[in-house]
Amino acid sequence: MKKLYLLLLLIPLCGGVHAQRLLEFRDKNFNFGGKIGLNASFPIVNSLEIDGIQMENIRVQYRVGWQGTLFGRINIDRFFIEPSISFVHMEGDIGFNMPDISADNGSIRQPSNRLTYRSEMLEIPVKLGFYLVREAPYALSVGVGPAVRYNMKTNYTTRMSDLARKYEDDDTRFRIGIATGVGVTIGMLFLNFYYEFGLNEVGSTFRTIDDTVGETETLRFDRRINTMSFSLGVLF
Repeated sequence: MKKLYLLLLLIPLCGGVHAQRLLEFRDKNFNFGGKIGLNASFPIVNSLEIDGIQMENIRVQYRVGWQGTLFGRINIDRFFIEPSISFVHMEGDIGFNMPDISADNGSIRQPSNRLTYRSEMLEIPVKLGFYLVREAPYALSVGVGPAVRYNMKTNYTTRMSDLARKYEDDDTRFRIGIATGVGVTIGMLFLNFYYEFGLNEVGSTFRTIDDTVGETETLRFDRRINTMSFSLGVLF
């Protein structure tokens, strides 16, 4: 029984030791680490076409995605340079209306439709940061820098009045943006909030992959994508 009591006493002590290590501030010339987080994309859609027909009343609804990142940080006094590589999964919905169809008794408004997208991509951002506060074990920093994204896979599914169609094969693989944000560090732990502005307007064409459709159909739209992300990580 005494051994059991001793073990119960050691468990919180060990947990306290690990927690204390996480709160230790390590001032190094080079750090590395990893972070995971959530994101939300905000597409700015300029045009949407399905089989050459221009859609109307385009509405964007965001969904929450996720991302994982590995990074290095080169510290130069109060400045730092942080190159990183991220795997990003993004989702969202785009609502739209088919154009009016003329009929003998006038025009008929088509029902509202929805386009759901899922994207998986690799992102390589390089940020230049500055520590506003750097007093052990706390730090507050801001950062800005370019980011290049490579689209590994993008699927779009339309929920229309007749049937669901799936599209794939984005013909625009690379996107360029600029990210800016703020980070809060407590010892080895940190929180990041970044907003990335898409710089290039992307025009993409997709083809159907649904076997229920007898012939190949195309989906094309021009858009620019902004992204908001929130991450929690560890700095070694």
